[in-house]
Amino acid sequence: MFISGLLLLGSDYSYFPYVVPTEELTGLELGTGRYDSIYASRSTAMPLIDPPSLIWDTDTVFCADYEKSINAGNIDFSLSTISQLAVRRRKYGTFNWTTVCVRNIDSKEDLQFAGIDLFNAGNTDYEYALVPILNGAEGNYYIVSVHSDFEGIYIFDKNRMFGTTLDIKCSTSRKNSLICQTSLRNRYPRAIYNSSVNYDSGSVEAFFCRYDTARHAFHPDDSCSYRHELMDFLTDGRPKILKVSDGRMWLINVDGGSVSDNEGDHWQHRMTSFNWFESGDCLNERDLYDADLIDIDSEYWSYGG
Repeated sequence: MFISGLLLLGSDYSYFPYVVPTEELTGLELGTGRYDSIYASRSTAMPLIDPPSLIWDTDTVFCADYEKSINAGNIDFSLSTISQLAVRRRKYGTFNWTTVCVRNIDSKEDLQFAGIDLFNAGNTDYEYALVPILNGAEGNYYIVSVHSDFEGIYIFDKNRMFGTTLDIKCSTSRKNSLICQTSLRNRYPRAIYNSSVNYDSGSVEAFFCRYDTARHAFHPDDSCSYRHELMDFLTDGRPKILKVSDGRMWLINVDGGSVSDNEGDHWQHRMTSFNWFESGDCLNERDLYDADLIDIDSEYWSYGG
């Protein structure tokens, strides 16, 4: 019975047979009793039966049957609805995703993994998505935001990385297919573009030195072999990723004939320099795959397919 808009039982929900919290529920504590199970659901249409149903569905928040464990998660349910997990990345504010990795899920242990994404630019905001996949069909995207930042310059392929923060110079220029054609009767030349070629090229000069990660110190007196390995790496003819801390990043090939090692202002101060040209799109999965920089199958590509 309502009188002047008020319920005799005292509140809007007092006649409900179950508890209806009016504020955000952030925790639950059980005590002074023995319990067979506990189940929470977002669905208000869940039937109140005894014993209650302990079957996971999309509305289930947690469920524990206290059978040799107090686990209330949905790992067992997830294993039945996931065949792969994909990790994807995109620049914040953009639309296209790039697949970082895909992992087959066969057991609970496969759901626990960690990795390093080397293909993110410096001083850039990203979104990462964890995407469950079942027999090729994708589920909901679980998205987190990440700010990527680092110091220095790095060049790497699938197997090796070299980098430094010392005495860096990285210059770039833009190339296209422009030809200036002159004629006998015209004062000005005519611009002719024979193709859609449009790419960056540039040069790098820096002091590459062996770095002790345990002591956080450079070792210039023990870097001769390190620079020799770098020279071999730069002249192996394989595509690489070059990225700088200010956000610039390219998929490149190095001009092997331009690689040099020159003495600076001290015999231990050796400056390595090389020229390079952009040979693909560093965000395009097909270009990265063709360059042998990633192993992700084309069925999982979301941008460069």
